[in-house]
Amino acid sequence: MANEWTCGGCGNVNTRKECVKCGTEQPNAVGTRDKPPELARLRCRYDGETLETDGFCLAGNGYPDYLKCPIACPFCRQPLEWSGACFGCHGSAAHGEKETWTVPGHRYETHDDQGHRIGDGQHWVSQVQGPRPACSPQQNAAEAKMLARVLSGIGTQPIVEKPRKLTPKEDAVRLTRLTGEEVPF
Repeated sequence: MANEWTCGGCGNVNTRKECVKCGTEQPNAVGTRDKPPELARLRCRYDGETLETDGFCLAGNGYPDYLKCPIACPFCRQPLEWSGACFGCHGSAAHGEKETWTVPGHRYETHDDQGHRIGDGQHWVSQVQGPRPACSPQQNAAEAKMLARVLSGIGTQPIVEKPRKLTPKEDAVRLTRLTGEEVPF
């Protein structure tokens, strides 16, 4: 069709002036607000809320998990990871000195350490305020040694599961299933 356009937010092909999948307005469409297409407001895929200009969703109290982190490193201006880490400069003005490395941003998570959702589990929610120091090379070496020790034990011990003793009722049900005949208990 002549009126088809591809959404820059989600890649969906549309014929209406708003994307049916994510709510982004068609750039330069008749009837849209007069603003540049890069500032066209997106809607959250999860709750339909109009996102802030940086992608923050007020309804989800965080950034939708399908977005890249919009926050830049204060040192090198590269995008941060959701963990708050910068892989461009490692949060340090002295690039080669590991002792000066930091985690310059906040840490965002969708689930806690036990796997439970934070909020709805679909938005990156700030959990730890940054900046925070990275561990020293000595701490890193000690933690790596401990991790190697733990990982070296995986798979070396056979897993032997003791069968538990069945109750008389469970035993009767099992025999009934095996033989097809009713076994009283």
